[in-house]
Amino acid sequence: MVTVTQNGVTFEVAEVGQASNMLYNMCQNAAHGIVTVGNFVSHEDFLSRLCNHYRARFPLSSVLVIGVKHTIDGPHFHQHFEQPLNVFGHTRGTEVYVIGRGQGTVITNFGDGGYANWIMDGWFDKQGTTVRFE
Repeated sequence: MVTVTQNGVTFEVAEVGQASNMLYNMCQNAAHGIVTVGNFVSHEDFLSRLCNHYRARFPLSSVLVIGVKHTIDGPHFHQHFEQPLNVFGHTRGTEVYVIGRGQGTVITNFGDGGYANWIMDGWFDKQGTTVRFE
């Protein structure tokens, strides 16, 4: 039996893997059907819809949706989306991060930091283009 201890709590490695797989499957199921080719919306509206959708599915976690270059450091679940832009198949990459409370995950946005490029909801401290999730 292999164990991991963090913050005074001991887990079996198999349990951690099972929990990770369960979260992954829940996020995959939550995302199914949210984006269709007929959904040509502004990038800002697209980010907002994704954020609202994931916050509704994971109300005890924080959510960040970002469409520009960034870094992330700390525990998180990641899901990539391609936003449909036109009927010719052009898309724009968008990342969704679901972050559990108390994880201390830090994200730095290398874009201009405007609302049109990223949106977040949950428990966090934002200092300019750096966000620490609490």
